[in-house]
Amino acid sequence: MKKLAILATLMLLATIGVAQEYVTKAPEWFKKPPKIEGKYVAVGKSWSARESIAEDKARMAALAHIANQINPPKQSWFSKIFRRGNRTERVTTTKTTNEATLKNTSTIKKAVQPENGGFTVYLLVTCDREK
Repeated sequence: MKKLAILATLMLLATIGVAQEYVTKAPEWFKKPPKIEGKYVAVGKSWSARESIAEDKARMAALAHIANQINPPKQSWFSKIFRRGNRTERVTTTKTTNEATLKNTSTIKKAVQPENGGFTVYLLVTCDREK
């Protein structure tokens, strides 16, 4: 009986999702994200030929924005000089890193814009603030 209850719960959770809307331009909540008490809020946007990949990339962008709100990123630079014949060139690489623990992240809103043979996905994502 316990296994049946767990299975029913998992099936219910699999059917619960974020309402998806199809749009022709960026939604207002993307342009001006709402403030939610006790939550970090961020938006993400990405394009891909596959909607699921665009959604994953948009979610990662939003989570990176939340991580930057929690802990400002650190930058480091690396320069190297290359010589080829008479020519000298300096190449500088910038590395940006961040480390943050995100708890109870949720996608609140999702909008999909079919365009250019693919999909642009807009997401509104939240994360609990530490108390």
